Amino acid sequence: MRKFFVILLTAWITAAVVACAGTAVKKEEAADQNTVVAVVNDESVKNTEYKQELDSTYQQFHRSGQLIDGSMYEQLKKEVRETLINLILLDQHSQELGIRIAMDQVEKHFQDAVAKYPSKADFKASLKEAGLTESDLRRRLKRTLAAEEVVKSHVAPGIQITEEEVRTYYEDHPYEFEHDVLVHAAHILIKVRPFAEEKDRQDARQRIMSIQEKIKAGEDFATLAKTYSEGPSKVNGGDLGYFGTAKMVPAFETAAFSLKPGEVSDIVTTQFGFHLIKVYDRKPAGKVSFDEAEPQLKDRFYRERLNKALSDLVEELKSKAQIERFPLD
Repeated sequence: MRKFFVILLTAWITAAVVACAGTAVKKEEAADQNTVVAVVNDESVKNTEYKQELDSTYQQFHRSGQLIDGSMYEQLKKEVRETLINLILLDQHSQELGIRIAMDQVEKHFQDAVAKYPSKADFKASLKEAGLTESDLRRRLKRTLAAEEVVKSHVAPGIQITEEEVRTYYEDHPYEFEHDVLVHAAHILIKVRPFAEEKDRQDARQRIMSIQEKIKAGEDFATLAKTYSEGPSKVNGGDLGYFGTAKMVPAFETAAFSLKPGEVSDIVTTQFGFHLIKVYDRKPAGKVSFDEAEPQLKDRFYRERLNKALSDLVEELKSKAQIERFPLD
């Protein structure tokens, strides 16, 4: 997780909206709101804010199938605190650059966060459980928007990628663009925790079976994925794009590669839950053409350079800042 803080910070910035309490810290874990884990140029990082972000980040790793425990969890704790420090530094730097975030912009994102809950009462209850206030959330939103503007106006414009360097890379790394058979697939996921109770597992199975019946009745797979899937690809109708072998968990991969274009799998069980998989296309083994590879390479180079430039800026800001870090629970 050596570069984790850069990746996490970039995720904060590009998201623009902080998930206020989507994965709330349990009440018994919430510390006094005046307790801080760091002070950055006289601006504090509250323990409650840190704990909420730690829990949310841990859950993201867990959902992706990555087990974080022992020394890795201790490292994660430090990285999350460092990310919050970095965010404050970028917010403070935005003020030095004369960047101003309008409060109506903050309020729009705040209301977007509220709208994710069934009611305002549910939203407030979730905030309280996470140990946050509405003022805390608005401050976090403002920080994130300010950091986003720093990257957009003062970091990203300096990144240049030419077709010549992309073509040179393509020609110098021919084996990187060779591939085995590829499938273009989409899926619908109904999540089940690894150690879920049997009742929860049966409820999830009933839900995926209900969706399966809708597919058999002729309903559109992508539309159903957008409506019912609980995976991040739902926004794209469950579309996972093309992938080869050893890219997915074994059970998922076996099912996907056994299907012909247009076919939908039976229910597939993985550590993430229950899936229905539809294959749209298959490509035989071969080599990706330059025209196909160019946009992906440009995007990859851009992200790498953005992360490097952002990391360099943060390190420069740290060298000039007064930062005090306190022991973590």
